Amino acid sequence: MLEYALGKGIGSLYCDPDAVPTELRKHFKVYFESDSADVKIVRGLEEVSGECALRIPVKGPDDVNRIVAAAKAGARNLIVETGDWKIIPLENLIADLAPLGARIMASAADL
Repeated sequence: MLEYALGKGIGSLYCDPDAVPTELRKHFKVYFESDSADVKIVRGLEEVSGECALRIPVKGPDDVNRIVAAAKAGARNLIVETGDWKIIPLENLIADLAPLGARIMASAADL
């Protein structure tokens, strides 16, 4: 499956870094809740440092405001997760984050 992802141009993965074979690891940037990941995922703004990504669940408008506040506080990689994309004005969030230099990623349960 990783060879297929690589062939489709996918360069980032969310998985345990130990699950990626050594010969393929150099082709992907691996995000995970581990110090051995290329980008460590954290859940609290107080944990943000260096190359990490802050994961923020979105359940309503207040959470969207938290995402913008996190970017203003220095979080550069933000993973937004929600079960219902109707509650998140993604275009507005992208526009709000663009001048702050933050990168937004959305998680999906399936494709």
